[in-house]
Amino acid sequence: MRKLMLKFAVLLSMVMLYACHNEDMNLKVKGNGEVRLSTMKLTYNTEPLVTESRASQDAADYIVSIYKNDNTFVKEWKYSEMPEVFSLEVGKYKIQAHSPIVEGAQFDAPYCSGESEVFEIKKDVIVDAGTVECTLKSIKVTIIFSEDLKPYLGDDVKAIVKVGEETLEFTKDETRSGFFHASKEEQTAVDVTLTGTIDGDNTPLHKSYPVSEGTELKVTYNWESASTVDPGQGGSLPAAGITVKETVLELKSIEGSITPEDEEIADFGLPSIEGVGFNIKETLPSDMSEVKINLKAPDGMAHVYVTINSSNTQFVDVVKGMFGGTNSFDLAYPASEEQKNILKELGFPVGEDIIGQTGIVLFDITNFMEPLAVFPGTHTFDIEVVDKYEEKAKETLTIVK
Repeated sequence: MRKLMLKFAVLLSMVMLYACHNEDMNLKVKGNGEVRLSTMKLTYNTEPLVTESRASQDAADYIVSIYKNDNTFVKEWKYSEMPEVFSLEVGKYKIQAHSPIVEGAQFDAPYCSGESEVFEIKKDVIVDAGTVECTLKSIKVTIIFSEDLKPYLGDDVKAIVKVGEETLEFTKDETRSGFFHASKEEQTAVDVTLTGTIDGDNTPLHKSYPVSEGTELKVTYNWESASTVDPGQGGSLPAAGITVKETVLELKSIEGSITPEDEEIADFGLPSIEGVGFNIKETLPSDMSEVKINLKAPDGMAHVYVTINSSNTQFVDVVKGMFGGTNSFDLAYPASEEQKNILKELGFPVGEDIIGQTGIVLFDITNFMEPLAVFPGTHTFDIEVVDKYEEKAKETLTIVK
């Protein structure tokens, strides 16, 4: 009997040990779940350095990668080629996305990247991929030669920008921005050298700027009389009358998002011209009760050029008579005090109403509609808004009588 009880006790202990071991194994759940990639969103926090539309322009070629939470690589695809759903082992993961990698410095090639929050895959459960916010990782450099300076520039003039081993050359007619890889240090040195013949002089101008990743350096070369150049206001070439203005722009928080099915996102930060209550690209009748146009230049308005034309030559003659012999003018800088007063009487924004404005400037031509309606024909207003960095927007308002 004792032997029987002992065997029973041993068997019971073995059963209990097995049960405990089995319970422990059950706590370590194995299996697969899925992540739904079709709902993944790329958002962009790149304004005002790179418009969201430009940042997302290469979205189809973005590389999307899945990593375990310990940074172990799992899988990657092009954004446009991702599967709708992907199977993963139970565990914690994150998604990284970045724009196509380019070698060296390039014009118009911003490099953006971002990472999602950590998500958990559970057995037989589908989870959404969530959102990946991309920020600019490049250093953006923009070189601007002012219109006042260009007549003095020789064909050999160029600004050479060097960041580490990367170099780009900006000619006087180059309007694109350059994008450079940032170093791993907190700040990267951007060396800018202006060379070439300027008003008969050929004295190089060099300056180095410490710039961080995800910022834009804007260097503007202006023309001034040599006697007015202040050496304390940036670099200068006294013999050639060059002054230099430097601006370093940083990101601000404006978020937009796209999914693989979305269209390109609209621009922010650049000058724009929009009809109030109407599409400015469509022809308007002359009996409109009011015609108002919103002018915008978020970086600061510098000029608003307007040219009034018509298929009716009599109307053009009347316009020229009103504005001192011309049908073209700059609302920011009227050609004369008389022209300025006439523009004001018509209700147009003039001078300080425009210069430096970063909000909406209302261009109301309602008072001009009555004299316009006297003359049959197709009348046009060519409008150009220019900001302080010489970014431009152009539209033509067409009115038919």
